[in-house]
Amino acid sequence: MNTDHDTTATRMFPKQPILFRFCFVFFLLFILLFNNHTFLFLTPFVPLMGDVMIGFMKSMTAGWLDLNQTVPYYRNGSGDSTVHWLILLLILLLSIVACIVWSLVDRKNKAYPKLYYWLTVLVRYYVGITMFNYGVIKLFQGQFPFPTLYKLTEPLYQYSPMGLAWAFYGASHPYNIMIGIAEMLGVLLLFRKTMTIGAIITLGVSINVMATNYFYDVPVKMLSTALVLFSLYLLGPNIRKFYKLLIQGKAISLNPAPSLQVNSRWKQISLISIKAIMLLATVAPAVHSIIRADKFIKQFVQTESDLYGVYYFPLREYENRKKLRIPDDWHFLIFINEQSLIVRDAEMKSRTYQLTSDSLKKEIKIFGKAGEPTQHFRYEKRETGIMLKNIESTDSISIFVNKIDMENIDLKTRGFRWVSDLPDNR
Repeated sequence: MNTDHDTTATRMFPKQPILFRFCFVFFLLFILLFNNHTFLFLTPFVPLMGDVMIGFMKSMTAGWLDLNQTVPYYRNGSGDSTVHWLILLLILLLSIVACIVWSLVDRKNKAYPKLYYWLTVLVRYYVGITMFNYGVIKLFQGQFPFPTLYKLTEPLYQYSPMGLAWAFYGASHPYNIMIGIAEMLGVLLLFRKTMTIGAIITLGVSINVMATNYFYDVPVKMLSTALVLFSLYLLGPNIRKFYKLLIQGKAISLNPAPSLQVNSRWKQISLISIKAIMLLATVAPAVHSIIRADKFIKQFVQTESDLYGVYYFPLREYENRKKLRIPDDWHFLIFINEQSLIVRDAEMKSRTYQLTSDSLKKEIKIFGKAGEPTQHFRYEKRETGIMLKNIESTDSISIFVNKIDMENIDLKTRGFRWVSDLPDNR
């Protein structure tokens, strides 16, 4: 980067020194305290920093806010908890105070070329690595798995906005791959020459993510908004030039990403080594995400029940189910694993029952809740369902439960089609 202040000032974003000072402190604190597993070397310190800040905020909010009722920000799946917003408020206040003190102490200096370079590098890597990690996990549907039997049998009116969004994204693996690749292109930010094109891509992708989070109430609004703002920061020095090109139709020459002139060979080697380590640190979380996604998916299938599927009681079996004392509000049986059974009633509300299963003896035992009998069945699997016989009953009464074929539903079988004379919009 040219160290001449006049030349640098025309490239810096923001140009105003007071605003730059504020952005420098704010961005630095945000990335430090909302690491989001981006910089692995910071991960061990996140719980410690969180405990310190929560302790500080507890003392500041004593008497009007009970922070003991909230989950610490580094243990909660939500990125928008009360603690998160309080930390953001604290970062904002600290940034304002630091900016005022800095401006009073350093009034004469109007440009900070080296600080601008390092801040840009920090933002580039934060956005690039974050987007890359989110993209990799989507390739294997780790973030948006295909809807489970429980979700497939849940009425649409019972979905939360976030649940609906997750079901929409999860229904198509190819779409997951497409958006995953788009997010992985954030890796272009890790290289100075491709920073601008990388920032354009991450801006478009992160705006879509932010819109999803805002309008489907996904609790990652803070992070997605930060990714949008950081992408705009990286594009800042060229925004006016994009206007001239795209709106006025004028020829332009883009400002290059800030660079650092290093004359010493050992410094050059050090910088190259640091970058190599950061690139390796980008791949490591990606591998971790793949492993985590694989474990997440396997938890639904590794203990798959011998009766895996969705079943319903036909009307013709009404008398038999009465004799077997099967509760009247049992309409659908959902077997997923060997330990539990999900039952849905006429309104499709669900309850979970403890279950023991013996696939060798072909027996299942369903432990009833308060006021309900425990059901002990011997079962016989058939093509269209299962035949259940109560082992503990003196009568040789059996009941047949129909199976819904969940493997041949359109969400799984209907793929891409060039020709559609009529839209299959059901």
